[in-house]
Amino acid sequence: MSVLTRRDKAHIDEWQTEMLVNALRVGNIKLHITGLAEKDLKDVFVDSVSSIEEAVMGSVKVHGDPDVAVVPEGPYVIPRCH
Repeated sequence: MSVLTRRDKAHIDEWQTEMLVNALRVGNIKLHITGLAEKDLKDVFVDSVSSIEEAVMGSVKVHGDPDVAVVPEGPYVIPRCH
């Protein structure tokens, strides 16, 4: 059961948190971002990486699978599978 369905009202921006939790249930999320310190990311539940290339190559190495999803520009991008 979703956290959101157990309440009368959702907290502001809680939908994005729920979507993050759904993604974390099935995979790892790597985040490349500038302007935030590591301590600012400690409660976000993502792995910080210094480059996109590092994240892609690390994923391929760990999983032995060259298929990865890269989502640029945050929540306004809708990924598609080809």
